[in-house]
Amino acid sequence: MNLKLVIEYDGTDFCGWQLQPGQRSVQGEMENAIAALTGQTVRLHGAGRTDSGVHALAQVANCQLETKIPPGRFAAALNPLLPSDVKVLSAEAVSDSWHARFSAQGKVYVYRLLLSPSPRPLARHRAYRLPPNLDLDAIERALPLFVGRHDFRAFAAKGSSALTTERTITRAELTRRGEQCDLVFSGDGFLYHMVRIIVGDLVSVALGKLTIQDIASALATGYRSRPPVTAPAQGLYLVEVIYDDEPLC
Repeated sequence: MNLKLVIEYDGTDFCGWQLQPGQRSVQGEMENAIAALTGQTVRLHGAGRTDSGVHALAQVANCQLETKIPPGRFAAALNPLLPSDVKVLSAEAVSDSWHARFSAQGKVYVYRLLLSPSPRPLARHRAYRLPPNLDLDAIERALPLFVGRHDFRAFAAKGSSALTTERTITRAELTRRGEQCDLVFSGDGFLYHMVRIIVGDLVSVALGKLTIQDIASALATGYRSRPPVTAPAQGLYLVEVIYDDEPLC
């Protein structure tokens, strides 16, 4: 059986999704729990390899598994064996050809800003705190630059293994509720650290350290005059993975 899992996790205490020798990973915790439940060693394939500190509201993964546990009951059986910072939201059987990563049509990320004059203990691992007078109008003016198909090589960290740096962004918008501001990005794929570098540039524009023209130039040429500022990991959430039967919006 090819089993599809939707997983939520708090990335604070993980080295990231992917297995790393001697470190605690989401993939490792999941595979260990599945082995404890079923007695089988499995390899779990994730839709995205989130970094240390990055959270997921709906990471998607799949694995080949032989079990008598019905898919509809698998999450309830597995969750007691998982630590409190990672849980399975749902499980279902899918076709053998389905793959969490390669069948995906796109992803949706949210990056959370907290506009607060003082540190907020409950948000320290959940958002990027910035001054309350941050120029959100400047961010909203810059966001449309990212929509469409572009070469995002200037917005990828070194170490990216992508075959191409072209990506299509279908949605880039800001929503605000009180002190909390969410930057929402939807697209057909994202390069290594791409969302965090985009957010770093948007914050730099809002602080007057970059201009909108600087961003436009980096998008047009693929180059920048100085290294990008990468926004911290704790504000980033993988909120949805989009597949064929879902709209990319």
